[in-house]
Order: sequence, then structure tokens, then C-alpha cells
Amino acid sequence: MSALFFASLLALVLATSILSAILGMVGGVILMAVFASFLTVPSAMVLHGAIQLAANGSRALILRTAIDWRVVGRVGAGAIAGLALFALFAFAPPRWLVLLSLGLMPWLGWGLARRGAPLDITRPALGFACGGLLSLASLLSGVSGPLQDIFFTHTRMNRQQVVATKACIQAFGHALKIFYYGALLGALTNETAPLLEGVPLWFLPAALCVAPCGSWLGTRVLAAMGDRLFFRLTRAIVLVVGTLILARALAEFL
Repeated sequence: MSALFFASLLALVLATSILSAILGMVGGVILMAVFASFLTVPSAMVLHGAIQLAANGSRALILRTAIDWRVVGRVGAGAIAGLALFALFAFAPPRWLVLLSLGLMPWLGWGLARRGAPLDITRPALGFACGGLLSLASLLSGVSGPLQDIFFTHTRMNRQQVVATKACIQAFGHALKIFYYGALLGALTNETAPLLEGVPLWFLPAALCVAPCGSWLGTRVLAAMGDRLFFRLTRAIVLVVGTLILARALAEFL
């Protein structure tokens, strides 16, 4: 793959980081689908995790005063439990399953929301359960944002609180994903396949610089957006993206 190809990927990293900063998700879904299309699953997971850790971590830092730390603590505890459960199987999903999970997740979230599921992440027990579920989803598909969204539809948070708390949760989840695919999976299976093979050495450092810039730009747009438009755009865009990824999963499977 040429330098021009990876330069275009840097532009995609910037665009998806801006999109995630505005809507609180979806950018990572797009980026994971692209990475999974040309890298091995462990490599895609680690590369995506590192970039999304930078993007979400910087977004959480910018909006740190809006983070609900009680929610983050409960979800984080559940996420660690989810990691422990997933590690029991020492499993790395095939590419088609990763893409299928990515495409189905937005529709799953939409369906649960339409059924009026009273999922409020500020409730302690639900926060812990959400963390476990999001951890399993992230380790299987690489992302958990669309599923996470349904736990925020019945909260009384404003858009800044939603995006900030989501970013903090997602950053922690991506750190767990890097740990699992970058170290734990190899130790459990006694296999040490090379990670990021074919990715030029300059790409990851450049992406780690670009992603926070996208977060900063996106939060400027978020500040000017009303809550009604925010929630309307979130649902519409994530369903379109999910449908496109489902088509890609079908092509990969066939």
C-alpha cells in the first residue's frame, strides 16, 4: 500500500474524530470498518484502539468539567469484568464477524430505543451491566458506541455531559482492547503474530497527533449545536453507517 493511501487514511482519522466529537460516536465505527478491511483483526483492533484512545481521551480532557465520574467508575468496573469473561475464550473473531457486528450494532441500539427500554446509565446496577456489555461488544467488533448510546437516551444529561462521559468511557474501553489484542491474547494462545504489519512507522504517531485536532474542531461545532438537532442527527447518521457496513460484511462473507 502506498504512502498516498496512508495519507488519505490520516484525512479519514481527522474526519472521523471531528464526527465523533460532534455526535459522541459513529466516527470510530467508520474507522474500524476501514481498518478491518485491509489489516488482520488483531492489528486492526490495536491500531484502531490507539487512535481512538487519543481521540476520545483528548475529547474527554477538553470537556472534563462535564464528565459524570460516578457513571465512569461503575461502567469501568463492569468493563473489566467483561474483559475477564472474554479472556476465558481467548478468541479473535474473523473479519466478516467483526464487520457484521459493526453493522448490526446501530440497528440493535435503534430497536431497543424504539421499544422504549428504560436504560439509564446513571442507575448503579445498569451502569455496571452496561460496562460489561460494552466491553464484550468492543472486543468483538472494535467499537461499542452505538450500543452505548441506548444507555444515554433516558438520562437528564445535556449534550456536553453526554459526549464528555461517553468519551471517557470509550477511552477506557479502547485501552482494554489494546491490552487484550496487543498482549493478553498472545499470552493466552502462545502465539505472537506480528502486529501492524504493512503499516508504515510514521502513520501511528501522525494519527495520534491528528485525532486530538479533530476532537478540538468537533467540540467547537458541538458548542454551537442545539440539543434537539444533536439527538436527531445522532440516530439518523448511525443507522446509515450501520447499513453500509452490513453490506460490506455480506461482501466479505461471500
